[in-house]
Amino acid sequence: MYIQRLKISGLRGVQNADIPFGKHSVLVGPNNNGKTTIIEALALLLGRDRLVRRLTEHDFHKSRPIETSRILIIATVTGFPENDPQHSPSWFAIGHGVNRPGFTGDL
Repeated sequence: MYIQRLKISGLRGVQNADIPFGKHSVLVGPNNNGKTTIIEALALLLGRDRLVRRLTEHDFHKSRPIETSRILIIATVTGFPENDPQHSPSWFAIGHGVNRPGFTGDL
């Protein structure tokens, strides 16, 4: 399985981004263009507990969080061996995701 697409909104210098990935992707570009932000977004979304850290004001777009500021990270993961959650229980287990009160899953 692999990440097919990553959507980021409101994280660091990224106001809105929709990044398609292939099976083998490489991030290349000049300094200060968002490569590390992409890696941080993936770590926040998929990383292990030891990789996930508390967010600071500098993690919000333009380092200016306000009461309504939100960081949104959505990854589309594809290429599961079977199109059946029973074949990948660790990905689809109840409680695997982050519990957010009031989140309905509709974006």
